[in-house]
Amino acid sequence: MSKIIDEAGIEFDWSCVGSFDQSEEVFITRRTAGNKGFDFGINLYVSRPIDDKEWEAKDLRNKFYFAIQTAFKKYGYEAIEDRASAIRVKFFDQEDKNIVHCLDFAIFQDVRDSKGMLSEKYAKKYKNGSYV
Repeated sequence: MSKIIDEAGIEFDWSCVGSFDQSEEVFITRRTAGNKGFDFGINLYVSRPIDDKEWEAKDLRNKFYFAIQTAFKKYGYEAIEDRASAIRVKFFDQEDKNIVHCLDFAIFQDVRDSKGMLSEKYAKKYKNGSYV
């Protein structure tokens, strides 16, 4: 995936993230009920191409979607989804078709507001197909 993104001229870092229970004491990676498997979140932090420029959300999502699809399909991942807040890939057990695990990739970059202040924003896709 990194090679494909590098070829597109995008620099990025990443980190694993997750969910906590309501008490914020227990890190949740898997729900025991249902067919959800383990759920992992990965945040991708994109560098600005030039200080006064930022990537278009739609371009970022499309480039990362292509890279994720290309890289993960060859390892048996299926059901690649371009969801509102993340790009999701799932790995299924080949015998019973249950989800073994899924990975959600959220894409972030620093953007400038009207006052010139930088803030972190994620590339979101709306149901109508527009991006922000």
